[in-house]
Amino acid sequence: MVHAMLFTHVLALGISCIIVPVVALSLTRRRVYPLPLPPGPRPLPILGNALQLDTKRPWLTYTTWGKTYGKIIHCSILGST
Repeated sequence: MVHAMLFTHVLALGISCIIVPVVALSLTRRRVYPLPLPPGPRPLPILGNALQLDTKRPWLTYTTWGKTYGKIIHCSILGST
């Protein structure tokens, strides 16, 4: 009987040690930027716009994006904005 109560207390403590940090991180990381970002191409998860950028002639990609989204654009490459 005592072992079962001890097990349930340890299990509840373990679950709360997992849930509390996950909830805290999700609440603090909801909105990193206080204002909306400028328009830009839709990024892929993790890679961002890295695959859309021409590495040999990036100015052509930026020119195309400028014609589509305007003079100020937002792009993300490997998590860096």
